[in-house]
Amino acid sequence: HTRARARVDVVLCICVHGSIESFHLFYCLSFHLLGSDQTSLLITMTISSEYKYSHISPGEVKVGSIIAIRDRPCRILKLNKSKPGKHGHVKYHFIGTDLFRKGKKYDAVCHAHEMLVQPTVAHTVLSIISVEPNMVTCLDDNNEMVELAEDITFQPVELKEKIQSLFDSTFEDSQDGNDHDAVLTLMECMCEKAVIDCKLVNA
Repeated sequence: HTRARARVDVVLCICVHGSIESFHLFYCLSFHLLGSDQTSLLITMTISSEYKYSHISPGEVKVGSIIAIRDRPCRILKLNKSKPGKHGHVKYHFIGTDLFRKGKKYDAVCHAHEMLVQPTVAHTVLSIISVEPNMVTCLDDNNEMVELAEDITFQPVELKEKIQSLFDSTFEDSQDGNDHDAVLTLMECMCEKAVIDCKLVNA
């Protein structure tokens, strides 16, 4: 038997371009494996992800706006504007709730001249074609299959049971001559996804 010693190097690179930018994160992991015979093997894996966003000034932010606070997409609940200080700077204080982590709140303070990141929030309506304990399979508008696995969150969590109930009811409706489709709404922002609604629509 030979023993191997591993070293992991993590490199984070950020590339920004365009007026409505794509935020690229590149995670480069290098594994150096050294065996008992001192032979060396270098394995490099790169994972790339991106999200779209625009810039917004603090004065444009309103209650309900979506901005990034501490690298999390947040919906603004409260905001305050302070009077100019001795250096003539106006400050804004924001309190927001995380779009994906229920009950998690963040706050941020910034000067009026600073620009904030406003991530793009996308909502997609998908037709449900099968529901399994660990997977919900859907079709998008282009009839492309979309699989929502365990890593997808449901807001609220009871929504997952509702999806199963609505999907089962479509079979009962079809037997009665009332064709309906079960659809869900998928929210995407900053490379995260969550199912936020489901309902029946006429087939």
